[in-house]
Amino acid sequence: MARSPFLGLRGARLNTVLMIVAGTEFLLFGYDQGVMGGLLTLPSFTNVFPEICTTKECNALRSPAENSHVSTIQGTPPDLYAVKRQSMKTDVDRRFNILL
Repeated sequence: MARSPFLGLRGARLNTVLMIVAGTEFLLFGYDQGVMGGLLTLPSFTNVFPEICTTKECNALRSPAENSHVSTIQGTPPDLYAVKRQSMKTDVDRRFNILL
């Protein structure tokens, strides 16, 4: 019994396309992490967004409770995005969800 092709591809060609797409995604994810990690500690960024400052100088000026609140503020957007994506898995067709 032959399997149906995915996006018109099967076998080695499908594996090659998947490797290229996954490799590109990992490359871009790593790039984003490297760029954003550096931006979060720049003085120009911490002056504009002092409530989420992550530098040692800012942490020394705040109490442990305030530092905990800052961690909550920083973690909330990614958590909400993850919940949104998880809820979409049940509502939207799987193939469409992969494209998002």
